Amino acid sequence: MNQNYIRATGRKYFFLGMDSKKQRISIFNNLIVFLIQLILRHTVSIFGSWNCKC
Repeated sequence: MNQNYIRATGRKYFFLGMDSKKQRISIFNNLIVFLIQLILRHTVSIFGSWNCKC
């Protein structure tokens, strides 16, 4: 819970400080990595359920 709160506050400060292009690129990269992690987690859970069914 605490880590999620820290991440949320960090994102708020990141968006408030979106003055330079480098910060925007870093935020964009972080979002891409986050989406990739979500997709990988879902695929792993799907494959895990398939293995359990077998």
